[in-house]
Amino acid sequence: MKTKDITNALIKDITNALINTALATGGYVLAQEGGKMLPTTLNTDMVDGGKIAIGIIAVMFAPKKMQTMLAPLAAGIALQGGANLINKYVIKPENFVRMGDYRMRGVDNRNYALAGLDNRNYALAGASGPISNSTPLSTGL
Repeated sequence: MKTKDITNALIKDITNALINTALATGGYVLAQEGGKMLPTTLNTDMVDGGKIAIGIIAVMFAPKKMQTMLAPLAAGIALQGGANLINKYVIKPENFVRMGDYRMRGVDNRNYALAGLDNRNYALAGASGPISNSTPLSTGL
């Protein structure tokens, strides 16, 4: 192959990657902004599941000529629905340390005792004294 052919192929590949990225980003934004237009009475889990389904089904039933352009757009729509569900059910804010907060769950001196692991009535991490059975466990930071 000539250098000019390799350069043209590389430019074509980069252009296709940029177009696919723009379409996927557009699908994500379209699904996010379109979701804001829906009535608040709808179950958000069902809406996000619908976004995933639309992302999958749109490519399956599209004509062959449209599939190359529709696939990244539909992937962006499905990604937005999946990201919402993951943020709601998997990634919980209380599992992360807040900015500027030096404490981590289970390591500060609030009542986060890892009771029973050291066969004493002391917290394993940072407690100021013995923990009695009547000490309530707090649930938030």
